[in-house]
Order: sequence, then structure tokens, then C-alpha cells
Amino acid sequence: METKEKKRGKRGQGSVYLPSNSRNWWIKFSVAGWVIQQSANTEKKREAEDFLKTEILKYSNGDAVPDGKVSVDSLYDVLLG
Repeated sequence: METKEKKRGKRGQGSVYLPSNSRNWWIKFSVAGWVIQQSANTEKKREAEDFLKTEILKYSNGDAVPDGKVSVDSLYDVLLG
């Protein structure tokens, strides 16, 4: 008897999930040890997956930083401004 298991994504790609008490899909991924979890604000799984990819890209490029972290660019702006 074979059991079919869900295919898992590769590590570091995050995940999308639908909480039982929500109509909207949520995303979850980690950056530098910080777990980021937020609503994708969509009822479509494909749109949530696209949102996940853009959020991971933002954090990996340094355009966004996890709560409690400060970017060098923001420190530089404060220093000059």
C-alpha cells in the first residue's frame, strides 16, 4: 500500500497556508533567523505564492528588514538628515 505525501518545497523558499479562521492566504518565511509571517491579503493561492516570492526578494535585497533590525541605509539617512 503506497501513501501519497505532499511534495515539499526546498528549504528557504517559505510557505503559503490558509488558516482555518481566515478567507485570506498567509505567507511564512525566515530571514537571518527571524520568522516573518503575514497575510497575503488574497483569497487565491497563486497570488499568495507570487506575493511570497516578492517579499522574500525584498528582504534578500535589503529593501526591507525584519522588526528590530536597522539597515545601514536608514542609519546613513538619519546621519545626513
